[in-house]
Amino acid sequence: MSRNLRTLSIIVLAGFLARALAIWITRPEFVGWFNHSYYYWVQVQGLLRDGRLPFEDLPLLFAVYGAGASLLQVFGLEAAPAIVNTTRFVMSLVPALVAVPVYGILKGICRDRALGPRQWVLVAASAFLPLTLVHMPELLQKNCAGVLLLACLLFVAQRFVRSRSKAALLACLAVAALIAVTHVGTLAVTALFAVAMVLASMLERAGRRQTGWGLALVLAGVGGAGLAVYTLDTGAFERALLYARSSLPSSLLGNLLASAPVIDRPMATLGVLVPLAGFAGLVWLYRRKRADLDVPDRVFWLGNTLFAYLLVLPVFDLDVVPRFVLFLPLPALVVLGFVLAHHAKGRLGAVLVGISALGVAALLLGETMNLALREPNKDAVHAELLALKQRHRLGRDDFVLARYGVTPICNWFLGTRAGLITSFRERDLRVHERVFVLNPRQGALGPEPGPGGRAGEFREKRAYWTTRRNVVLPDDAEPFAGTEHVDLYELHALPDNWVLDDAGRWIGYSGE
Repeated sequence: MSRNLRTLSIIVLAGFLARALAIWITRPEFVGWFNHSYYYWVQVQGLLRDGRLPFEDLPLLFAVYGAGASLLQVFGLEAAPAIVNTTRFVMSLVPALVAVPVYGILKGICRDRALGPRQWVLVAASAFLPLTLVHMPELLQKNCAGVLLLACLLFVAQRFVRSRSKAALLACLAVAALIAVTHVGTLAVTALFAVAMVLASMLERAGRRQTGWGLALVLAGVGGAGLAVYTLDTGAFERALLYARSSLPSSLLGNLLASAPVIDRPMATLGVLVPLAGFAGLVWLYRRKRADLDVPDRVFWLGNTLFAYLLVLPVFDLDVVPRFVLFLPLPALVVLGFVLAHHAKGRLGAVLVGISALGVAALLLGETMNLALREPNKDAVHAELLALKQRHRLGRDDFVLARYGVTPICNWFLGTRAGLITSFRERDLRVHERVFVLNPRQGALGPEPGPGGRAGEFREKRAYWTTRRNVVLPDDAEPFAGTEHVDLYELHALPDNWVLDDAGRWIGYSGE
């Protein structure tokens, strides 16, 4: 084994072991309220039991989980622990593997010369990107898989820009296809990357014919990916359209132009100007060394600079930008790799790498502390849920209404059907054996309903934020079964404060 391969293997292994200790080996089955792990377990459980996902979603990650869980069941493990262990193993490994394509990208920037200590620090940092120790591997697992796939796309795109080979182009299309069946957010980010690379090709005059073909491929790819998402997950497609329509009114720039801004104008102004200033600084660094670069390096450096700025563009919906920012470290690592190779070979390079490493370490420390301090009553809540299930014989004929992040807990631990308040229909009181409302006492109120754009978008966004709060019942409602951490109400009739439309669908609470 070569020295480079040995060093890379150690970095990947360290990333895997750190996450394995954090989210697999030392974690109980119940990890607290509002954690998304249960959603993935329920999806895989449905896939293995019924041959389909219980909830419409892009299927690739769940198929990988299902294959791993099926393999463990062959060796005698029961379905539930097989699912839990498979998902946690995969999410311990996936973010650590980001170091592999990043290593390849930095080798390409260095023209396949041996990486120096500073480049290796960047490779090590890529195995511990911000929020990938616990947050993304539990709450945002499709994002986590998307980060790895996007890193692979950047690697094969770099090869395509340099070689213009059909094999590299097919590799780009193959990775993009995997992204299209994994996560709609990563797909949107992929479209931004493609736009950035086409713009960079046009600005660098990399070849009119090649640029034209690139633009045609981007348009065809966006159309094909959109069709795939619409076919596999219509709800995700509709949400993407909603955010596209409401983007400008709900963005930082829209906030500055609004008569009644939601965010303080000084803060919104900083949010617009700081990324713009950072982008201008990166372009200045690029322009200083542009003449020393060949065309492929120019296109890839400028493309990633544009890509980084597009991820924080102030015209995007503020609900979307935090998800886009999760991918920002990847183009930042690419740009920093170019800066180290062409600008900062002395003390400045050490400072830049040190700042990057300290930033990653600080966020890792924050995640570790958050893991230790949050959800102090996990064991007690878990015991209460299991006791409720056994005492009241809850099962698949029962239906539980709960807030976002709690419904899959009901599916997994109580074995019931579950839904958000926005899914309630009056007929649910007749078609289900029993209907309950489960409200955790922790985080009872949740966030206030957020703003919207036009009237229809406002209603949709308000409904979205309503699902982030406990279900509201009349003041005189008494719990059917109350515990220290959970209130469970049984519904025999429609609550007085619920408003339904003519079709019997919940549309709000009275007095709102």
